[in-house]
Amino acid sequence: MQKGAGEADLVVIHLEMTSEGWLDEQPEWQATGGAWRPDEAVMSEQTDEIERVLAALADPTRRRILDAVAVRGEATATMLAAELPVSRQAVAKHLALLDRAGLITGYRDGREKRYVVRAEPLAATAQWITDLAAAWDARLARIKRIAEEMDAGSGD
Repeated sequence: MQKGAGEADLVVIHLEMTSEGWLDEQPEWQATGGAWRPDEAVMSEQTDEIERVLAALADPTRRRILDAVAVRGEATATMLAAELPVSRQAVAKHLALLDRAGLITGYRDGREKRYVVRAEPLAATAQWITDLAAAWDARLARIKRIAEEMDAGSGD
């Protein structure tokens, strides 16, 4: 049967994300409340850490605060509030969230608390993104190869 203009075969590939990486042909994703998310059994401690990091970095003010701490090497809420268009109290709340996400750590220095950046969670998140991109590149290459084989087999 010949295909008309705009018609194509549909190829569906099911993917599964596990703590060990991506697997094919075993769908583990479930629909919940209209949003897609991995099954709870798939979640791991590392995935939780990455989720906290990404959530913390989603806010532009927190990214600016993290950048400012990184540039200074260490900073207090007072120092950061002086250079950002937010109050010291708002900076302190953002610092607490960055601390819970593991992106910074604080220590007491007299009456003030000084914060420094922790690179490990950022490195782990960057590695996860790199691995995810590589997995998708491999899958897209596989889809392209299948499409090319199907096209070659149709004799067009």
